[in-house]
Amino acid sequence: MKFHRHKLLLLLIVVLGALFRFYNLDKNGLWFDEIGTLSVAKESFPLGIIDTLYHKDIHCPLFYFLLHFWIKLFGDYEFILRFFSAIFGTANIFIFYLIGKTIKSRGTGLITAFLAAISPLLIYFSQEIRFYPLILLLMSLSLLFLIRFERKPSIKNLLGLGVVNLGILYTYTIGLVFVFFQAVIYLGYMLIKLYKDKKPENRVNIKNFVLTNVFCGLLFTPYLPMFFHHLAVSSNSFLNFFDWGRFTLFDIFVAVQNWFSPFTFVYKHDYTETYASFMEIFGTYGFLILFLFIVAIPAIIFISAIVKAVFRKKIMLVLFLIFAAFFSFEILTAMNGRFILHSKYTVLNLPIIIILSGYGLSEIKYRKPILIYLTILFILYLLIVPFSTPHISRTQVYSEVRSILNSYNLTEKDIVVINHGTRYVKDYFSGQTSIVFPLDLEYTYFYRDLNSLEKIFAKSFIKSVSKQNAREKFKSFLIMEKPPKKFRNYIENDLIAKLPDGAKLAIYINRMTAKYDRQELKKITSSPENYQVKSLARMLISKSSNDILTISKENLTLVDSQKHPHWEVYLFRKNSDYPADIAFIQIA
Repeated sequence: MKFHRHKLLLLLIVVLGALFRFYNLDKNGLWFDEIGTLSVAKESFPLGIIDTLYHKDIHCPLFYFLLHFWIKLFGDYEFILRFFSAIFGTANIFIFYLIGKTIKSRGTGLITAFLAAISPLLIYFSQEIRFYPLILLLMSLSLLFLIRFERKPSIKNLLGLGVVNLGILYTYTIGLVFVFFQAVIYLGYMLIKLYKDKKPENRVNIKNFVLTNVFCGLLFTPYLPMFFHHLAVSSNSFLNFFDWGRFTLFDIFVAVQNWFSPFTFVYKHDYTETYASFMEIFGTYGFLILFLFIVAIPAIIFISAIVKAVFRKKIMLVLFLIFAAFFSFEILTAMNGRFILHSKYTVLNLPIIIILSGYGLSEIKYRKPILIYLTILFILYLLIVPFSTPHISRTQVYSEVRSILNSYNLTEKDIVVINHGTRYVKDYFSGQTSIVFPLDLEYTYFYRDLNSLEKIFAKSFIKSVSKQNAREKFKSFLIMEKPPKKFRNYIENDLIAKLPDGAKLAIYINRMTAKYDRQELKKITSSPENYQVKSLARMLISKSSNDILTISKENLTLVDSQKHPHWEVYLFRKNSDYPADIAFIQIA
């Protein structure tokens, strides 16, 4: 009867986690990263996907391969696409149960599975059409096989570990760091155990473990040319891919808050401004009381549980060291400007944190009242609070802009200019992708696309720019009142001149990347201190986007414009005598 009660509880936990993950999957349309994922996955298998990732992206192919066949079977409707991710997220709950059960007991498994089921970040990323649900599932499986190997050093468990780690390597670039730290730290632990115990079988286990990791590495070698190509692209670029978010110590605090509290920041933004707004709503004392119950107490509980776990079981110490090494790597690279402590990156630490917390809580004497408190807090928060992760709305930018462009009744003779992500979002905006002008400013600057850069700058100038001198070199370009002559000639000759008489030109400007208008750029560049801290990529994309708009206004007739804090859409027509007789949809 006790066993059946555990099975019933496990079923309830999985159902609860599934309800949070499958709730409102078709909300708000796709956002840019999801559109990019869809665009890559719809390429031909396997060479089309690999070629696109090689030239236009930096990620590994496994998730795109799987999504490709999911689309073939079920289509590419938004709900269906997110359903695919939610399956991985829900399956992971059961894996956490198996981990807790392997470590101690079915009860520990239930606690661990429950923590995974109500984890706000796991819920959020289980609803996104990205590789995060898959990489999190694979990381959990990797830890399961590692713990099983520790309990029973069999070839079966090692084979499982090797296969899953290979999946991690082929899913996400940073997964290589996790696999490396796992191998090195666990190997160190095995060597210490060999030195202390002097058991002959430990030598065999070490040998098999090393051979498994070597074989896994050999199977990853076919991907190394792509891996080194992406490193070369990053090194060759004069921009830092992560310059849109500068590291602060507060980022570490937010990461911890996201792991242990239902009050989460999914996207990096001005945290202090958010806290200030809540203080204004609830008052300083009211906010502090809420913060105590929602953030501070849960964090203390989880950290205490982790400490207890580390001191109770040696394998828990090994897991903690893997977490500490991985998170330290993220912090150090963020401090160096090569990374951002964004929730979608720090979420990779969660599998280990949940395992440690689950076991630690099972070892606490008064765990029942603690679990009741966490259950009430997390479930009520996730159900009721409108900005909790199951309710967070993704950006509606692209669905809104698509509605506007559809209202313009564009034909094959018309052209659309998209300043950000043309290589992906062109398929989302129009069924007639041939009318999208092939100028992707994000790709141009981040990937140092010489073909496009040479349409804006002289070849000698491009060659002279490096990461070290980019801000100095580009400053004169950013403060220019007018578009560069070379870029003007390109837009006028290759875009405007090729428009037939009476044809329309629609321009979409993403103001989340092209953040600054001409006056804002002038103000930033006039302040040396401000100029050094602002994202150079966003300033360059802003400048070129503003130039396209300026050239279009000088050569064409503006028929319609619609503005939003995050985007702008303009419609021009060639031939000023042509009547503006189209009714347009206005979107609030």
